[in-house]
Amino acid sequence: MILILGNSSDSLLYIKTMLRQTEEKKECSSFFSSYQGKLYGQDVLVAETGLSTYRAALVASHMMEKYSPYLTIYLGDALTCSQEIGVGSIQLPDNVALADVNQLPKDPNTVLNAVPGFPPVYTIPSPVHNLFTEAASSVNLSEYQEGSVLSSNQIPRSLKDLTNFDAPSFSSLHRGGFTFQSECGGVCLAAQMENVSFMPILTVAGNLEGSSSLDAKKIVLERSVDVGKIIIATIATISSDENTYIRGDEFDVDHRMKF
Repeated sequence: MILILGNSSDSLLYIKTMLRQTEEKKECSSFFSSYQGKLYGQDVLVAETGLSTYRAALVASHMMEKYSPYLTIYLGDALTCSQEIGVGSIQLPDNVALADVNQLPKDPNTVLNAVPGFPPVYTIPSPVHNLFTEAASSVNLSEYQEGSVLSSNQIPRSLKDLTNFDAPSFSSLHRGGFTFQSECGGVCLAAQMENVSFMPILTVAGNLEGSSSLDAKKIVLERSVDVGKIIIATIATISSDENTYIRGDEFDVDHRMKF
């Protein structure tokens, strides 16, 4: 099964319309709903995480424990923090920097407030990342960006605020540009804990130093079709290529997340 999570109904709208044989399910005593259907013969489950790193982690953990997906895709709107990644682009990040996910007293040996034992900057395994970038190329989407995404429950209001995330590994985010997105880190952390392959696809809907929510909503809806095309092309590849390592019962555990 493939799990697709999004931080808003807008980010999931297009992909939900593409599902076939859709069934709504109530999760956590009706705390939220999920929608199960099929795409290219693959079972696909779609759910909204809501806002905040912590809620995203809770929703993602519940869905992964209950349904055991072999791949989790996260969709959300991000804010660009560098000139390399422009507003309106689609980002397929190389890595995710986790900040503010550890509620224990701060350990001086723990960077970016990450959970001890987990990498503060998680790198998307190249076979997973390549699967999505090749899908983007196959649908003639040349505008996608790579780079990094910084995720924290503390939302910076300006580029100066980013200095609060002081860590040796933070400098690596500047290579190739980076964005900020709150919920992505919660889903990434849950994927690491549940040992599930993870890939974020982010719509860069604004600039960290000033964008209106209406403009962001418009950009997310406008690019949702392109995001959907990437997902559909990826699932089509998984369904048709018996050598795709991430495919269901042929899943290669050697490519799962390493701690």
